[in-house]
Formats: sequence, C-alpha cells, structure tokens
Amino acid sequence: MWTSNYEPFSVDVPATVTLGDALEMLAAYLPDFRRPGFALGRWVEPLDEGLNEYVMLTQRGEQFVRELHTHRWIRKTELEGWGETARAHALEAEDDPYALDDATPEELSNLLTTCLALDTLMEGQHLLACCENGWFLRVVRRADALLRELPPEDRATLMP
Repeated sequence: MWTSNYEPFSVDVPATVTLGDALEMLAAYLPDFRRPGFALGRWVEPLDEGLNEYVMLTQRGEQFVRELHTHRWIRKTELEGWGETARAHALEAEDDPYALDDATPEELSNLLTTCLALDTLMEGQHLLACCENGWFLRVVRRADALLRELPPEDRATLMP
C-alpha cells in the first residue's frame, strides 16, 4: 500500500507549460538528488499486525511527483509500445551512466511517464529504487544540460 497525501488524479495540470519552465523544474531537483542519502520516501512498518510494509513519500518526494504532473512531464496518453523499443531500453540502461546524455525532452517525458506508471503497480517501491540507483539523478542532470543548451527562442515552446 502506497500511502500519501498526494493523489495524482487530483492535480490541476495547467493548460500550457513552456519547455523552459519544465526543464527548470526538473533541474531544480539536481541538488536534492546529488545529496548523499536523499530519498523520495521511506519504508514504514504498519501499526496493525498482519499488514505489509509500505512506502510513504517524504514532503519533497510528494512535491517532486506532483510537479512532474503540473509541469507536464507525465503524459496523459498511453505510450503503447514505446517502452519496448530499442531506444527506450538504451535510455533505461541502469549500468550505463551516459545512457541519457542525448535524451530529448520528449524522451525524458516518455521515461518519466513509464516510470510513474510502473510505480503505480509497485506502490512506491519503484520510485525509491530510481532514487537509490541514481536514475533520477541522471534524469535531472540531463534536464539541467538541456536547459543550459536551450536557445532563448525555444524556451517558450510548449510541452505536449
């Protein structure tokens, strides 16, 4: 059971978000994910006997997930088949620290959407794992690089 005060379906997603704002949001988490021991949540032992441990997000973890939605990184449409492509597998390679070095904003959005969809099934475990294994650090590092490379005239491009 994933307990949280955050309910992803109740988030008000703005009609438009610029690419510049979306990249700034992700890049703002770089200091968090670089900090040793940073976690989006923690395992909690239930008070009632017979129940399983569950993941509870920290305030910062809830904020991160909420902002992924409000900055339109999480797509509402299905990404049917994308996760099975060679490109998706190459970008998801956990043992390759350079796998995301050429990821586009659209690919980051696809990866984050897939990550959160999988986490819904795993009740928070996947988010913790992506934090612990450095995957989120690589994502926000790539967003920071994209932001620095983004020409001023492209900052106003709208997120899909």
